[in-house]
Amino acid sequence: MPSVESKSALLFVGPQHTDELRRVTGLAKRHVLEALDPLGIAIVSAFLKRYGVKTRLIVMDSNSKADYSEQIRDVDAVFVSSREFDTTLAQRVIETASRLGKKTIVGGYGPTFNPDGFSAADTRVLGEAEPVLDELIEDWLSGRNFSPVYDSTSFPPFDLNGYVWPDRTIFPRSNNPLKQHPQEWQRGCGSKCLYCSPSRMQQTVRFRPNSDIIAEINSLGHPKGKLIFSTDLNTSSIPPEQLGDLFMRLKQQGTRWSTEGTVAPLIQEYSASGERDCLLALMSAVDPKKGGCYSFLYGADDLSSQKVRGSLDKHLADLQTAVDLFRKFAIPLNLSVVVGLENHIFPDSFFEIAAILNEISPSYALLHIATPLRGTPWGDSLRRKGRIFDENSLHFNHRRVVHQPKNMTAEQLQQGYYWLLKTIYSPAQVIRHFQKNFSPDLFVKNPFLALVSSGIHWQMETWASIKELTIRGHLNSEIQKQLDYEYRDWIGNS
Repeated sequence: MPSVESKSALLFVGPQHTDELRRVTGLAKRHVLEALDPLGIAIVSAFLKRYGVKTRLIVMDSNSKADYSEQIRDVDAVFVSSREFDTTLAQRVIETASRLGKKTIVGGYGPTFNPDGFSAADTRVLGEAEPVLDELIEDWLSGRNFSPVYDSTSFPPFDLNGYVWPDRTIFPRSNNPLKQHPQEWQRGCGSKCLYCSPSRMQQTVRFRPNSDIIAEINSLGHPKGKLIFSTDLNTSSIPPEQLGDLFMRLKQQGTRWSTEGTVAPLIQEYSASGERDCLLALMSAVDPKKGGCYSFLYGADDLSSQKVRGSLDKHLADLQTAVDLFRKFAIPLNLSVVVGLENHIFPDSFFEIAAILNEISPSYALLHIATPLRGTPWGDSLRRKGRIFDENSLHFNHRRVVHQPKNMTAEQLQQGYYWLLKTIYSPAQVIRHFQKNFSPDLFVKNPFLALVSSGIHWQMETWASIKELTIRGHLNSEIQKQLDYEYRDWIGNS
């Protein structure tokens, strides 16, 4: 290991949330998302500190043109973690650091899928960083053979048995009551949905040993009841026996957690194991003295198709069963829904999505505009065909249309998205969703979980955001009125 004399590095990462159109109501969502610490750059810091390098984190500001010259001038190197939507911010930091003669290293989804977009950096890390970080750091510190590219994409997937705990000391102290503590339990997803970039970046499915997960949680020293946020792509891909053991340990020590995954394996396991012994029962947090799951994000994605293209186990037929089961066990279910896919037509697909969501009334429904991310089969195909008309990386936030849809205009997709938000979260529907998801009996046992399960805070925030978008003139009143009229007619004929 090379000797180091007071080497230091700045670590840059993009904001967790940006929405320039919702400047007021977006603050609430930003407050929640900024309570999630980015783990990737913290793992880089852990590697650097093994070599005695001092590190400091800076979150790039999407609302500022600050070039961070003063901070960069005092360090030896700059490490940047970039995703697609913060590419512009990362490029600005790299240009500033290069101008000041500092070594610049960039990794993440950005350079992995768009290496030419980061050619100004001294070196680019392609793929997962762990397999190449030791070599990269040693080359930098020794001053020899500092390669312009460290490519792990052809390596065997990184074995999570050798997982390096993130260096959480780089994160500032926070009094945010919504503070969560992200943790990786698993990487990869076998579904390979055509518009998903993480499943391409992370390659195959892998999982950490339960003992390592619990040891890391215990090392944090948090009081009983603090919330852990699992950053997994698909927690459900962990073998049921291992998952059951993990949930039991978390529950016994009073850890509350949020996670994400597909629901089909949990439905199948429920049918095989029965109501008392199933994983959903282990996940349930009805008893406030014990731990449990306070949020489960399911990428339902395409509600206009019986099966999501490219996915192994996402079926529309599972949706009602999933909502009913998760409600039965008081586990808040968040449905992530995508609009503007290749098979969607205007306005029928929007009407179908609205009717389904209003009927099943999940605790939460997160609507996303289909975004053609680099590295995905769908995104790369649209880029080759010249159908992406907006290359502002900050607009790749799943709330702005950046491509020409196949079966509608870009304006129809944008307005259809707004119409869906307005329809699903109208005052009447908010009341209906609340009545379906709020349990007085659960409120007596666990008031916090009862309120989270009701989804009322998310529904009110979304309703308020639509009001702000309307006031700011982003909703086309003529299109909105026409959609309202046609939807009433469509419902009457259904």
